[in-house]
Amino acid sequence: MIVKDTSKLAATLLLVFAFCGCGKNESQQPAANAKTLQCANNLRSIDAVKKHWAEQGGADSNATPTWDDLAPFFRHDVPTCPEGGTYTIGTVGEVPTCSIAAHNDYFRDHVLTQP
Repeated sequence: MIVKDTSKLAATLLLVFAFCGCGKNESQQPAANAKTLQCANNLRSIDAVKKHWAEQGGADSNATPTWDDLAPFFRHDVPTCPEGGTYTIGTVGEVPTCSIAAHNDYFRDHVLTQP
């Protein structure tokens, strides 16, 4: 009798853990692939170049640079998304974005939060 009750209890606990996500942590999330990491680094570069452009030109946080404005500040060419996404520069006060949502999520959650 005890074995039956224990089995039912164990099965119930497994279901509870499965549905509530208990025991799941950040390290169990899939790692970002190389293309997502490259895109996030590109977004970081665009953001840094945009701020540098604003400092040199005395632009405020509402100014919106163009790719032609920023191109001279990149060491190499203007970055492109490795998965074919399209970058939006945005204003100086905004972070740049990629048309691929997962890239923005990774950039926001892992790159922007770094000290």
